[in-house]
Amino acid sequence: MFAEDTFDIRRYRGVHGTLRVWFTGKERSHLVYAGDVAEAGAFLLESWIQPGCQKFIVSSDEEPDHTNVEVYESVQRLLGYWVERRRWVCPLGLVYYLRLLRHGRGNRGDVCYSARRLLSTGFKMPFGLLEGIRRSVECSQRKQKVAAPERK
Repeated sequence: MFAEDTFDIRRYRGVHGTLRVWFTGKERSHLVYAGDVAEAGAFLLESWIQPGCQKFIVSSDEEPDHTNVEVYESVQRLLGYWVERRRWVCPLGLVYYLRLLRHGRGNRGDVCYSARRLLSTGFKMPFGLLEGIRRSVECSQRKQKVAAPERK
């Protein structure tokens, strides 16, 4: 989950951001905007759902532009940088084996957390992934301008 005030655009700049995207670019980003999570919670509290314990996943994994490289490119465009579309990234299998070597375990990077059950209740994501990213980048830029000392 990401919120406007916790989104750090520095993760998407420089060598570290480029390497991160190169290694994990084809993996799903598993980002969901905090406003969508809050709205889903409010919707479920106000809706009549069958009594008992119900579980719902609030996720943007099935939206377009959900991989790490696509999120990276979206952030770069919002920051005003020219972005070459669909850059080359590591295959999912290679990253999986590197994680196995380093940590002794790892996922294949192709896990999808589906919000179909939530969406079947009639809920619609009010923001979605790309709008959430746009809002978060704008908020992060405002925070950096406020934090930056003025030069005279």
